[in-house]
Amino acid sequence: MEDFEIIELFISRDERAVAEIKNKYGGICRSVALSMLRSPEDAEECVNDV
Repeated sequence: MEDFEIIELFISRDERAVAEIKNKYGGICRSVALSMLRSPEDAEECVNDV
């Protein structure tokens, strides 16, 4: 799904928006958090907070 489509979901308050953004960017967010925090648990918590 393209970014503009995800934005449209957010604008229309569609609950699928969160799942779509997690599918698209969750992996890279997790990777960055893990490289900085060096703890899988802390990285996962950080990603969930974001």
